[in-house]
Amino acid sequence: MFNTILLENGLSPGDVRLLRHRDKEAEAEKGTPYKFWLTHPDSKFLRYQEHQGIHNRKRLDAKYWAAFVVTPDTKTKFAGLYRARYVRTLKDEEHQTCGVHHRLGRCDQYDLILDEKLKDYIGRLVIDWGPSPRSWIQRADRQDKEIVGTD
Repeated sequence: MFNTILLENGLSPGDVRLLRHRDKEAEAEKGTPYKFWLTHPDSKFLRYQEHQGIHNRKRLDAKYWAAFVVTPDTKTKFAGLYRARYVRTLKDEEHQTCGVHHRLGRCDQYDLILDEKLKDYIGRLVIDWGPSPRSWIQRADRQDKEIVGTD
């Protein structure tokens, strides 16, 4: 189970939000979060994650984000553990990330730093997200995920 890995690495599941990135709008426009992670994890994928709609601020409020991406064969693959910090609401200009447009004042910026604790699992660990694929933000302490494989 994923929470066992968190605990073995000194992380409290209550401090972790699970994010499953699959963006239909981005897929139609510029590519998938999986493709961004695969080809440009430190630039395009990071930028994709750093900007989130303000309506998700409360749900994203955690010390860590465990990021997962949906692969072309619909597996949910671990993309990294990030230390997360809310920075500000973008107000100066319309922000465009990966084909998704946010109106002024509707997009938050986060500072994300890849944490080394789960580095060995990046790109290898596959979990069963469960029956709610539309719920892309979940609390680790409430939704322990079964590990279904490693690549």
